[in-house]
Amino acid sequence: MRGNGLASGGTFHGDGCYSVPYGIKITKPVTIDGGTYFDSNTTPPPFTGHGQPQLNPIIDVVSTGHVTLENLVVQGTNADGGYHWALVGQAGIKLESTRNTVITNVTTSHTFGDGLELWFDTRPGYGYPVTDLTVDGLTVRHAGRQGITFGHVSGATLNNVAVLEAADSGIDFESDLPHVGSGNVTIANSNICYCGARTSINSVDYLSGPVQLTNDTLAGHFVVENPQSANGFTVTGGSLALPRVSPGTPPSGIYASRDAHIKFIGVRFSLLPGTNRPDGRYLLATDTSTITVTR
Repeated sequence: MRGNGLASGGTFHGDGCYSVPYGIKITKPVTIDGGTYFDSNTTPPPFTGHGQPQLNPIIDVVSTGHVTLENLVVQGTNADGGYHWALVGQAGIKLESTRNTVITNVTTSHTFGDGLELWFDTRPGYGYPVTDLTVDGLTVRHAGRQGITFGHVSGATLNNVAVLEAADSGIDFESDLPHVGSGNVTIANSNICYCGARTSINSVDYLSGPVQLTNDTLAGHFVVENPQSANGFTVTGGSLALPRVSPGTPPSGIYASRDAHIKFIGVRFSLLPGTNRPDGRYLLATDTSTITVTR
């Protein structure tokens, strides 16, 4: 199934379950409203000599603007929800260099890759960030990598997000490229899990602008490293339940390093439930990094 089958500005009204073994690729302004989209692939395509073969995203929106995805279920066949390195290309939804995309009331489940992956179109002549993204109502279940990856984003507002199970971090800010990253991001009224990496928020690359978390329920480590900029995270309201034990990777429940900056304002802190005796640091800032806590 290809979103290009719709006329520009058109709407597809889904009312059933659709098999999309090669995914859906959208390259023009359209709306997909309703339906369950199921990718049964469990193996990558044959090797073609052009890089490592991998599964396609189930819904891939590429270098276009004003796409709306609403009232959808996007489902793969990652039965155990675990990490399978050769299959992580299968994001539930991947946005590449999109503008003004809207995601509303969407669930992704059992994907081999991220629930939602935000990246840039790697073709020559493209490469601009995902811009002005709006998400209101996104549930991620059993993602095989991160719940949500912010690779290259300029301006995003996420509200009512629930990352419930992910093999790695709940939300990951990471591009693996120097001076390529995300900024001007707001995440509000959301629930981010104690996921496979035991990390709710993981930021390890350049921040192009500030990140604001407001009234969120967070559980797990909160790690900000090597942002390569003066921008940082501000967490206002909500709660953060820290792991009972921080054995050394990362070396504390909240960890800032390499000139990272985190501010907590009116956040309720606690420990995750369990029987382990609390052990390790709760806060650690190294180098010129800062962690500020205001009641």
